Amino acid sequence: MSNPEIKRFGQKLHTLRIQSGMTLKDLAVALGYTAHGYISEIEVGKKRPSIDFVLSLARLFNVMTDQLLKDELELDSRETRKPMLNDSPSLSHSSDLRIPTQRDVEKLRLILSIFQDGTGQLKTGNTTLPGWRDFERAAAVVFDGEAPEGKQILDIVFRTPTAEGKYYGVSCKMKQIKVNDAERAYIELSNASKSFWRELEKRGLERSTYRQHPLEVGQIIINLVREWHKFIKIPGIGRVEIDRSKSFYLILSWDESTGLYQLHQLPLELPDPARLRWEFPPNLRGEQNRLVGHEQSGRLFEWYAESGGRLKYYPRFSTAVWKSDAFRLEPLPPNSTPYTLLGKVEAYFPAHWRRVFRE
Repeated sequence: MSNPEIKRFGQKLHTLRIQSGMTLKDLAVALGYTAHGYISEIEVGKKRPSIDFVLSLARLFNVMTDQLLKDELELDSRETRKPMLNDSPSLSHSSDLRIPTQRDVEKLRLILSIFQDGTGQLKTGNTTLPGWRDFERAAAVVFDGEAPEGKQILDIVFRTPTAEGKYYGVSCKMKQIKVNDAERAYIELSNASKSFWRELEKRGLERSTYRQHPLEVGQIIINLVREWHKFIKIPGIGRVEIDRSKSFYLILSWDESTGLYQLHQLPLELPDPARLRWEFPPNLRGEQNRLVGHEQSGRLFEWYAESGGRLKYYPRFSTAVWKSDAFRLEPLPPNSTPYTLLGKVEAYFPAHWRRVFRE
């Protein structure tokens, strides 16, 4: 590879990274590097890429190695090109996922901003902020989906079936977390304690001895959730099969200290529990009431077996198929009337308001 070819490779690397909204640090993590200095030098044409680096980059961005190495071949410059990230070897990502556009993000940002008028779930000072239910409603509008009645696996469903007759949708999650600083997302998968215990007992595991079989317990509860992810009820249609390759988690992170928000998209498919390390670590009182599933880079699952039965999932943000830039809510116009109960009275019945509340 000559110097001009090295520089051309660096230009293509830079293009792929920018199109995917990734920083050098993001790309380093996705490729398994602890620092981004080597990648930076390749990008500016100072270093020759290794064969392993070229192969890893091609897999990550789903391009052919010839497109990276041959000067006469151009990259596909579509704005929607995204990396096929795979931080966990047991978690596969699919190119079938609908990737949100910048226009989708702006629509969602503006709709979320409306909930500052007093109608949002989260109370803050004299106004409100959007909460998880507001996020679901906003996302349903932006993605042109339908929110099924009741709490189900998917918060938004697209009523047009795939070629296989399956339906797909979005599971919306919102969490207060340090935007741009947190390593892992937080997803509460279930608190169906009775269902978990029934399944364990059906498999011959009793409360008195289940702690002796952490791997088996982990496999049973995760595989049960994966079974739940197969079907959903849609009003007017009935019980239908979920296309998990097209369905995804849409996570809204919110940083109260900075006012920043950020979106991450992760596949609905869960990692294979058999490839994780499971244990019942003792707490400060020596009790072993929490099951933890570890991937190589850290904690991935927690099941609070003896206290509510909550099952928590902590995927790395670096495994996201897509992420937005951090954003802030749009400020409401000055002198806008907050839509609290009294605010509505003042807006709808100004004369009565002045007579009854102000005099």
